[in-house]
Amino acid sequence: MAIRLSASIPGTRQSGPPRVVAKRDGTVQRVYSVYPTREIGAGSPFVNCKGAERGRIAIARGSCYEAVPDQPTRSPSQPRWITDDAPEQPVRQPLSRRRIVNAALALAESEGLGGLTMRSVAASLDVTPMSLYNHVADKAELLDLMLDFVIGDVVRACEHDTGTWDERLEALVRRYHALWERHPVFAQVYLDGVTIGPHGLANMENIMAILREAGLDDDEAAGAFSTLWNFAVASMLVGKARPVDRTKRRSHSDGTRQGLIDTYFPALPVDRIPNVAAVAPYLVADCFEFGLGLFLDGLRARLGESG
Repeated sequence: MAIRLSASIPGTRQSGPPRVVAKRDGTVQRVYSVYPTREIGAGSPFVNCKGAERGRIAIARGSCYEAVPDQPTRSPSQPRWITDDAPEQPVRQPLSRRRIVNAALALAESEGLGGLTMRSVAASLDVTPMSLYNHVADKAELLDLMLDFVIGDVVRACEHDTGTWDERLEALVRRYHALWERHPVFAQVYLDGVTIGPHGLANMENIMAILREAGLDDDEAAGAFSTLWNFAVASMLVGKARPVDRTKRRSHSDGTRQGLIDTYFPALPVDRIPNVAAVAPYLVADCFEFGLGLFLDGLRARLGESG
């Protein structure tokens, strides 16, 4: 079956029939003059490349060649203007795990985890979904890669920390809290469990070293780590109370004690909830600072140190 090549070759400026140079790795393989009705016979190795861009052809065995217009014939005394060059083809960046993770992070930030699929990530990279599977097994592995990637920022920031054990531990926890505030969607990944990657493991080692240096036994250090980590993640997962009145879901109380009670705690008469009413102004406040201080005070007390 004969193969017909189009004579419409972008960038050709010379008179007469345009010529196509077939190159592989920068080496000219063959030069063809192309006419509107020119056919290259069945014995030719060239075939149409299905789905390829204009200006590209392929070898039947699957090796891909780049087709570019030959330079026009000109006198040696004539200058070679840049405009006479063949159009440059954009170089596609090779697909890698880093590129996939960066694209997935951007997508998760804009669409949330619900909008993160292998297909949507592939579309954002302008590749086929199947090409992702050469680098990432499935969405679960992609989430593990994303989480470990962002944790790496904190691990690197802690490498040169100095000070007492509690100062270093507090600085580390604050960095993680700031991380989850920047990337709140990733705290949700812990709900289904995660695979511990190199940055996650380096983080565990760092915290364990601080806790054991402080004087905790091995079982105490493990328990303190789990408690602290769960607190740091859970502080981002638990949402704030909503107004009971559905018509006021988008509004807030006036900030007074009675306003808070009327907005968030009207399910029972106020005389039935005197203790809740007394602490109402503090129940809607951010608990992270108090929780972190309570945890560190508890560790110091356990170690017999003054707060």
